[in-house]
Amino acid sequence: MILKPPPVEKGTVGLAAFRAQAEVCQSSLTNRMSRKFYRDDLAKWQRLYATLASKRAPGSDAAVHFAAFSSMCGELLDQYGPEPPPKMRTPKAVTPIIPLNTATPSE
Repeated sequence: MILKPPPVEKGTVGLAAFRAQAEVCQSSLTNRMSRKFYRDDLAKWQRLYATLASKRAPGSDAAVHFAAFSSMCGELLDQYGPEPPPKMRTPKAVTPIIPLNTATPSE
């Protein structure tokens, strides 16, 4: 599933639909790389839309929408959390093998 940021024209309905799609997408991510790309996209959108909100006139529809989307991306990142550390294998219990014939051959 490919997530796309909602356009300004959809307003809060678009933001709610995006949140629902993001939560469905979170449950479908199965491998480490897809989870990394998902987190990277959310972080990228959070920075980008915060910048876009600051460049618009304060109080305009676009500025409010962009700021809300940026904060939603931050919330989704916090909710999803970081990648868990990889599990370490337990070392095998190995008993040293002592050779039976330790004498060296004479010349």
